[in-house]
Amino acid sequence: MSPVHRLRIAVGLVFLAAATSPSVFAQFGAPSPPDLTGTWRWISQEDEPKALDDMQIDKEVDPITRRVVAYRVSYWKTPGERMIWLDGREAPSPYAKHSWDGFSSGKFQGDTLEITTTHLKDSFIRRNGVPSSFRATVIEHVSLEEPYLEWTFTVIDPDYLTEPLVRSATYVRDTVRQLPAYPCQPEEYQPGAKYR
Repeated sequence: MSPVHRLRIAVGLVFLAAATSPSVFAQFGAPSPPDLTGTWRWISQEDEPKALDDMQIDKEVDPITRRVVAYRVSYWKTPGERMIWLDGREAPSPYAKHSWDGFSSGKFQGDTLEITTTHLKDSFIRRNGVPSSFRATVIEHVSLEEPYLEWTFTVIDPDYLTEPLVRSATYVRDTVRQLPAYPCQPEEYQPGAKYR
């Protein structure tokens, strides 16, 4: 058998082994999830006449595997960035520090991103409405129907709600707008008199 013939057989066997590997099927056979990145402008509606924040969604990519590990969400009227972890990491301990953004993990169910958020600080669901406790969980469903992004929020709070509270928002992709910097600074960085 000639060396060229052996090489062809070896290459064929490697290709066959790779083609029958489940991970290869997962990479090439399954459709990729929709790309939610970009700048999004909130569309007002009858039930929500007051404007929600415009937002920017970016990907966090692992530098070695090149897989998307998280979405980073920035809002126009709120400081900081919300991380939605897509890499399957476990939630922190129930006794871990709670924050305004909480801990969010997401997974795609077909074309819909399902996000579960825990570890939220005590707050209010609406400014003049029902409070929410540190035990609240928010489940969100995000669906892209270009150029619209449908975002449904379900708040489950055993302390203040007798049933889940559901709200939704619709955003439209804005290809020309850039999210401006958050207009306020934390108190320790305010020049002059103390922030009131």
